[in-house]
Amino acid sequence: MRIDEYTNMFVLEDRFWWYRGIHDLILGYLRKRPEKPLRILDAGCGTGKLMTLLAPLGEVAGIDASAEAVEYCRKRGLSGVEIVDLNEFSPGSTYDVITCIDVLCHESVREIGSVLDQFRRGLSPGGILILNLPAFESLRREHDQVVQTVRRLREEDLLPLLREKGFEIELSTYRLPPLYYAIRLRKALWPPREQATPESDLKMISPLLDALLWWMNWLENRVILAGIRFPVGSSLFVVARRPAS
Repeated sequence: MRIDEYTNMFVLEDRFWWYRGIHDLILGYLRKRPEKPLRILDAGCGTGKLMTLLAPLGEVAGIDASAEAVEYCRKRGLSGVEIVDLNEFSPGSTYDVITCIDVLCHESVREIGSVLDQFRRGLSPGGILILNLPAFESLRREHDQVVQTVRRLREEDLLPLLREKGFEIELSTYRLPPLYYAIRLRKALWPPREQATPESDLKMISPLLDALLWWMNWLENRVILAGIRFPVGSSLFVVARRPAS
Protein backbone atom coordinates (compact mmCIF):
# COMPACT_ATOMS: atom_id res chain seq x y z
CA MET A 1 0.00 0.00 0.00
CA ARG A 2 1.24 3.51 -0.75
CA ILE A 3 2.60 5.13 2.40
CA ASP A 4 0.26 8.13 2.06
CA GLU A 5 -2.72 5.77 2.16
CA TYR A 6 -1.93 4.89 5.79
CA THR A 7 -2.25 8.58 6.61
CA ASN A 8 -5.61 8.65 4.81
CA MET A 9 -6.74 5.61 6.80
CA PHE A 10 -5.66 7.06 10.13
CA VAL A 11 -7.42 10.37 9.45
CA LEU A 12 -10.65 8.94 8.00
CA GLU A 13 -11.08 5.54 9.66
CA ASP A 14 -13.05 7.01 12.57
CA ARG A 15 -15.75 8.54 10.40
CA PHE A 16 -15.60 7.38 6.77
CA TRP A 17 -18.77 5.44 5.87
CA TRP A 18 -17.00 2.37 4.44
CA TYR A 19 -14.91 1.73 7.55
CA ARG A 20 -17.84 2.38 9.86
CA GLY A 21 -19.89 -0.10 7.84
CA ILE A 22 -17.49 -3.04 7.93
CA HIS A 23 -16.68 -2.42 11.59
CA ASP A 24 -20.40 -2.31 12.45
CA LEU A 25 -20.96 -5.65 10.70
CA ILE A 26 -18.06 -7.35 12.49
CA LEU A 27 -19.13 -6.05 15.90
CA GLY A 28 -22.76 -6.90 15.24
CA TYR A 29 -21.82 -10.46 14.39
CA LEU A 30 -19.55 -10.93 17.39
CA ARG A 31 -22.13 -9.53 19.79
CA LYS A 32 -24.46 -12.37 18.79
CA ARG A 33 -22.03 -14.86 20.33
CA PRO A 34 -22.26 -16.01 23.97
CA GLU A 35 -21.02 -13.30 26.29
CA LYS A 36 -17.51 -14.10 27.44
CA PRO A 37 -14.16 -12.34 27.10
CA LEU A 38 -12.68 -13.17 23.70
CA ARG A 39 -9.06 -13.50 22.64
CA ILE A 40 -8.89 -11.69 19.32
CA LEU A 41 -6.18 -11.21 16.70
CA ASP A 42 -6.54 -8.57 13.98
CA ALA A 43 -4.25 -9.88 11.22
CA GLY A 44 -3.31 -6.96 9.00
CA CYS A 45 -4.55 -4.43 11.53
CA GLY A 46 -3.66 -1.31 9.52
CA THR A 47 -3.84 1.82 11.64
CA GLY A 48 -5.71 0.06 14.44
CA LYS A 49 -9.24 1.44 14.53
CA LEU A 50 -10.86 -2.00 14.48
CA MET A 51 -8.65 -3.08 17.38
CA THR A 52 -9.93 -0.19 19.50
CA LEU A 53 -13.54 -1.17 18.72
CA LEU A 54 -12.91 -4.83 19.54
CA ALA A 55 -11.19 -4.07 22.85
CA PRO A 56 -14.40 -4.08 24.96
CA LEU A 57 -15.01 -7.70 23.85
CA GLY A 58 -11.82 -9.06 25.38
CA GLU A 59 -8.08 -9.13 24.78
CA VAL A 60 -7.01 -7.86 21.35
CA ALA A 61 -3.66 -8.21 19.58
CA GLY A 62 -2.69 -6.95 16.14
CA ILE A 63 -0.10 -7.70 13.49
CA ASP A 64 0.81 -5.85 10.31
CA ALA A 65 3.72 -6.02 7.88
CA SER A 66 3.97 -2.23 7.68
CA ALA A 67 6.07 -0.31 10.21
CA GLU A 68 4.07 2.82 9.28
CA ALA A 69 0.78 1.09 10.13
CA VAL A 70 2.13 -0.13 13.48
CA GLU A 71 3.34 3.39 14.30
CA TYR A 72 -0.17 4.73 13.72
CA CYS A 73 -1.54 1.98 15.98
CA ARG A 74 0.76 3.22 18.72
CA LYS A 75 -0.53 6.75 18.18
CA ARG A 76 -3.94 5.32 19.08
CA GLY A 77 -2.44 4.06 22.33
CA LEU A 78 -2.38 0.41 21.24
CA SER A 79 0.47 -1.62 22.67
CA GLY A 80 -0.31 -5.20 21.62
CA VAL A 81 0.78 -4.69 18.01
CA GLU A 82 3.74 -6.29 16.23
CA ILE A 83 5.33 -6.04 12.79
CA VAL A 84 4.68 -9.45 11.22
CA ASP A 85 4.70 -10.53 7.58
CA LEU A 86 1.70 -12.82 7.05
CA ASN A 87 3.80 -14.98 4.73
CA GLU A 88 5.97 -15.78 7.75
CA PHE A 89 3.19 -15.79 10.36
CA SER A 90 3.30 -18.64 12.85
CA PRO A 91 0.87 -18.21 15.75
CA GLY A 92 2.41 -18.31 19.19
CA SER A 93 -1.00 -18.19 20.88
CA THR A 94 -4.52 -19.37 20.16
CA TYR A 95 -7.46 -17.04 19.62
CA ASP A 96 -11.24 -17.23 19.72
CA VAL A 97 -11.47 -14.82 16.77
CA ILE A 98 -9.10 -13.80 13.99
CA THR A 99 -10.11 -10.88 11.79
CA CYS A 100 -8.40 -10.26 8.46
CA ILE A 101 -9.97 -7.36 6.59
CA ASP A 102 -8.98 -6.63 2.98
CA VAL A 103 -5.52 -8.17 3.43
CA LEU A 104 -5.42 -11.53 1.61
CA CYS A 105 -6.03 -9.63 -1.64
CA HIS A 106 -2.71 -7.77 -1.27
CA GLU A 107 0.17 -8.33 -3.67
CA SER A 108 2.53 -9.07 -0.77
CA VAL A 109 0.53 -12.20 0.18
CA ARG A 110 2.22 -14.92 -1.83
CA GLU A 111 -0.13 -17.84 -1.17
CA ILE A 112 -3.54 -17.49 0.48
CA GLY A 113 -3.74 -21.18 1.36
CA SER A 114 -0.56 -21.07 3.44
CA VAL A 115 -1.87 -18.09 5.42
CA LEU A 116 -5.19 -19.86 5.99
CA ASP A 117 -3.28 -22.87 7.34
CA GLN A 118 -1.66 -20.64 9.94
CA PHE A 119 -4.95 -18.95 10.81
CA ARG A 120 -6.48 -22.36 11.48
CA ARG A 121 -3.54 -23.27 13.71
CA GLY A 122 -3.99 -20.00 15.57
CA LEU A 123 -7.68 -20.56 16.31
CA SER A 124 -8.89 -22.47 19.32
CA PRO A 125 -11.39 -25.29 18.56
CA GLY A 126 -14.67 -23.62 17.66
CA GLY A 127 -12.90 -20.31 16.97
CA ILE A 128 -13.87 -18.18 13.97
CA LEU A 129 -12.06 -16.42 11.16
CA ILE A 130 -13.67 -13.23 9.81
CA LEU A 131 -12.62 -12.19 6.31
CA ASN A 132 -13.53 -9.29 4.07
CA LEU A 133 -12.13 -9.11 0.54
CA PRO A 134 -12.72 -7.07 -2.59
CA ALA A 135 -14.98 -8.98 -4.97
CA PHE A 136 -15.30 -9.44 -8.74
CA GLU A 137 -12.45 -8.71 -11.13
CA SER A 138 -14.90 -6.71 -13.25
CA LEU A 139 -14.79 -4.02 -10.51
CA ARG A 140 -11.02 -3.51 -10.73
CA ARG A 141 -10.13 0.20 -10.86
CA GLU A 142 -7.48 2.77 -9.91
CA HIS A 143 -8.00 2.29 -6.18
CA ASP A 144 -6.80 -1.32 -6.49
CA GLN A 145 -3.45 -0.03 -7.73
CA VAL A 146 -3.15 2.40 -4.81
CA VAL A 147 -3.75 -0.30 -2.18
CA GLN A 148 -1.89 -2.97 -4.20
CA THR A 149 -4.83 -5.32 -4.62
CA VAL A 150 -3.88 -8.10 -7.05
CA ARG A 151 -6.85 -10.41 -6.50
CA ARG A 152 -10.58 -9.74 -6.25
CA LEU A 153 -12.34 -12.91 -5.16
CA ARG A 154 -15.70 -14.58 -5.62
CA GLU A 155 -17.34 -17.14 -3.36
CA GLU A 156 -16.41 -19.92 -5.77
CA ASP A 157 -12.74 -18.93 -5.38
CA LEU A 158 -12.60 -18.65 -1.60
CA LEU A 159 -15.11 -21.06 -0.06
CA PRO A 160 -13.67 -24.28 -1.54
CA LEU A 161 -10.21 -23.22 -0.36
CA LEU A 162 -11.47 -22.58 3.17
CA ARG A 163 -13.15 -26.00 3.26
CA GLU A 164 -9.97 -27.62 1.94
CA LYS A 165 -8.08 -26.02 4.84
CA GLY A 166 -10.49 -27.53 7.36
CA PHE A 167 -12.89 -24.64 7.97
CA GLU A 168 -16.67 -24.77 8.13
CA ILE A 169 -18.47 -21.85 6.49
CA GLU A 170 -20.70 -20.10 8.99
CA LEU A 171 -21.63 -17.06 6.89
CA SER A 172 -20.84 -15.95 3.35
CA THR A 173 -22.31 -13.00 1.51
CA TYR A 174 -21.40 -10.20 -0.83
CA ARG A 175 -21.68 -6.67 0.56
CA LEU A 176 -22.70 -3.31 -0.90
CA PRO A 177 -24.68 -4.38 -4.02
CA PRO A 178 -25.49 -0.73 -4.93
CA LEU A 179 -21.75 -0.01 -5.07
CA TYR A 180 -21.26 -3.01 -7.37
CA TYR A 181 -23.73 -1.60 -9.89
CA ALA A 182 -22.44 1.96 -9.49
CA ILE A 183 -18.87 0.90 -10.27
CA ARG A 184 -19.96 -1.21 -13.24
CA LEU A 185 -21.96 1.72 -14.62
CA ARG A 186 -19.13 4.19 -14.08
CA LYS A 187 -16.64 1.92 -15.85
CA ALA A 188 -19.03 1.49 -18.76
CA LEU A 189 -19.64 5.22 -19.16
CA TRP A 190 -16.10 6.38 -18.36
CA PRO A 191 -13.59 3.61 -19.13
CA PRO A 192 -10.51 3.85 -16.89
CA ARG A 193 -7.36 5.41 -18.36
CA GLU A 194 -3.76 4.80 -17.46
CA GLN A 195 -2.61 7.32 -14.85
CA ALA A 196 0.88 8.08 -13.62
CA THR A 197 -0.52 8.42 -10.10
CA PRO A 198 -3.72 6.39 -9.63
CA GLU A 199 -6.36 7.95 -7.40
CA SER A 200 -7.59 6.43 -4.16
CA ASP A 201 -11.29 6.05 -3.36
CA LEU A 202 -10.45 6.97 0.23
CA LYS A 203 -11.04 10.71 0.33
CA MET A 204 -13.30 13.21 2.03
CA ILE A 205 -16.81 13.41 0.62
CA SER A 206 -19.70 15.65 1.56
CA PRO A 207 -21.12 14.98 5.04
CA LEU A 208 -24.58 14.45 3.50
CA LEU A 209 -23.35 11.81 1.05
CA ASP A 210 -21.27 10.15 3.75
CA ALA A 211 -24.31 10.01 6.07
CA LEU A 212 -26.47 8.55 3.27
CA LEU A 213 -23.90 5.84 2.46
CA TRP A 214 -23.45 5.01 6.14
CA TRP A 215 -27.22 4.68 6.62
CA MET A 216 -27.42 2.41 3.56
CA ASN A 217 -24.56 0.28 4.90
CA TRP A 218 -26.03 0.13 8.43
CA LEU A 219 -29.38 -1.04 7.05
CA GLU A 220 -27.69 -3.65 4.87
CA ASN A 221 -25.79 -4.96 7.91
CA ARG A 222 -29.05 -5.47 9.79
CA VAL A 223 -30.34 -7.50 6.82
CA ILE A 224 -27.17 -9.64 6.73
CA LEU A 225 -27.30 -10.22 10.49
CA ALA A 226 -30.94 -11.30 10.09
CA GLY A 227 -29.80 -14.04 7.69
CA ILE A 228 -30.32 -12.52 4.22
CA ARG A 229 -27.49 -12.99 1.68
CA PHE A 230 -26.66 -10.93 -1.43
CA PRO A 231 -25.65 -12.47 -4.80
CA VAL A 232 -23.38 -9.57 -5.83
CA GLY A 233 -21.51 -6.73 -4.16
CA SER A 234 -18.22 -4.88 -4.15
CA SER A 235 -16.91 -6.93 -1.20
CA LEU A 236 -17.11 -10.55 -0.03
CA PHE A 237 -17.68 -11.12 3.69
CA VAL A 238 -17.05 -14.58 5.13
CA VAL A 239 -17.09 -16.07 8.62
CA ALA A 240 -15.40 -19.49 8.79
CA ARG A 241 -15.18 -21.71 11.87
CA ARG A 242 -12.50 -24.11 12.98
CA PRO A 243 -14.47 -27.22 14.00
CA ALA A 244 -14.73 -27.83 17.73
CA SER A 245 -13.35 -31.36 17.35
